[in-house]
Amino acid sequence: MGKRDDLLRQLKKADRRRGRRTSSTAASNDSGRQSPGASDAADQVDVTALIVSDVLAFAHSEKGCRDPQVVSALRSLLRGSDPTVPVARGLRDQIQLIADRPDVNLRDFRSSVKGLLEQAAQFDREAGNDDRFLNYLAVLIE
Repeated sequence: MGKRDDLLRQLKKADRRRGRRTSSTAASNDSGRQSPGASDAADQVDVTALIVSDVLAFAHSEKGCRDPQVVSALRSLLRGSDPTVPVARGLRDQIQLIADRPDVNLRDFRSSVKGLLEQAAQFDREAGNDDRFLNYLAVLIE
């Protein structure tokens, strides 16, 4: 449960940072100046939260997207390969758009994907429910 708590803690930190970012940028625009350290802090994005939200949005729009397809898409991002299932390929392409963003560091992106894969490995597929990992992600993002 330590990894789950750590991921939950990271997602909550990201929400707090997003909430502060809008108020801090408004305050800096009023002053006319922005300190050098403030721009670095505002440029950081929570890549894990972006990936999770894209995965959940894709899963809700595509009826055939289940845990195996999500894991396949995440693995293909780390390996640089193409998944064979079209749903997984579409999800991989959607998540790759996050990596292509200018404010996302490739190292942070790969680290987030690896962390999500480690979390997905904790959910066995033999339990009969192919949505356990997606349900877990939905709970974390709330």
